[in-house]
Amino acid sequence: MGATILLLPQPCGAIFCGCQMRQMTALAIGGSNTVMRPGWLTQLPECLLHHGINLNMSANLAIGNTTIQMGLLNLLDNRNLLESADLLLVEYTLNDTSLFSRDMAGFETWCQAMEGAIRFARTVNPAIVVVPVIFATKTGVHRNAVNVLHGGMHYLAHYYDLPVVDVNANLMQRFGRDIHDVSGVYSDFAHYQRPVFTTLAAELVAQKIADHVKKPSVRQQLPGALDDRNWASAQMLNPSSLAGATLQTFHNHMYNETGADLGKAVLSFDIEDGALLAVRYVCTEDICNCYIKVDDDWYQTDSLQPGMAEPKYRFLLSMLSFTGLPKAEGKRRYDMTGTAPQGVEVRQLRQIGTRKPVRPQQRLPICAILYTGRMSNVRLVDVTSELEDPRLDLPKVIAT
Repeated sequence: MGATILLLPQPCGAIFCGCQMRQMTALAIGGSNTVMRPGWLTQLPECLLHHGINLNMSANLAIGNTTIQMGLLNLLDNRNLLESADLLLVEYTLNDTSLFSRDMAGFETWCQAMEGAIRFARTVNPAIVVVPVIFATKTGVHRNAVNVLHGGMHYLAHYYDLPVVDVNANLMQRFGRDIHDVSGVYSDFAHYQRPVFTTLAAELVAQKIADHVKKPSVRQQLPGALDDRNWASAQMLNPSSLAGATLQTFHNHMYNETGADLGKAVLSFDIEDGALLAVRYVCTEDICNCYIKVDDDWYQTDSLQPGMAEPKYRFLLSMLSFTGLPKAEGKRRYDMTGTAPQGVEVRQLRQIGTRKPVRPQQRLPICAILYTGRMSNVRLVDVTSELEDPRLDLPKVIAT
């Protein structure tokens, strides 16, 4: 079987001998498989040339070790790119499985988030073609059964007429269920080997895109929502816009982010008829855990990314998910900080792959907050002295 695997469906980059090239612009959201350079996304334009499509990637908004919540947050933050794109490539199912597939509540949350992202994209740009891409890890339920998120993605794709590309299912159809164990297919637990299998993934995506765009162009009306609790109306708060916030800017060849440091401050706000969903943050080597108070109850998330444990990088852009917080009921008060409350019970919120701190906690740069409902009474509170009041009803308001 090893020799057979090396046969690609089409030679990427072959000269297109048909009619004039079709020009298309794409935007991508996803996890580390979509971040990789070279990887399937960097090889996709060359593969599409074979099908008569000249693809321009306007932006790759993928961030490793994140979920569809980050994808929606980044779409909200880049509405102008979404408005001008012909294609939206969505690769999150592999990462999402780790967080959302353990119980029905998690699956329902994933459905609300994924449907919300699809509906937001199609509302902003009714003509955009949303292309979900399904990758799978080396081990998992998908090897001998149906991954519930894979099934959910196919259902949403059918309902919204999306050209879903199930790379995992295609590999199993072609090479058998033991494909995951064959040497050279995976470079590690969660990434296909370069260049052979990333190229194969790119060609599978290219074929599906080409088949879809060759259909007569019809401006489709957005159908009614499957779940009226979907996150299409989610909003974003940029805490760095608050006067008095301690700002830090982080820049490299991929990202340029400014965050409001909550290491020694508290961001407080009310949300009515909605909930706090997730944050985009910068993981530094001295990152703090993130503490969230919902009314009178405290929750905590580990924030240290694996790549910053040594550390391997100057910083990493990442996200924290708050899907384990209580369901929204009326108006709730939220407090977010990197300073641990004293003398109270703190419950743990599960994340994807984060670790406990390995060095003194100093910073918590928050770049964007994703929420549903109506936010009000936003204020930034200084906690430079030791935190004694667990309710954080502190008098020194530095910004509102």
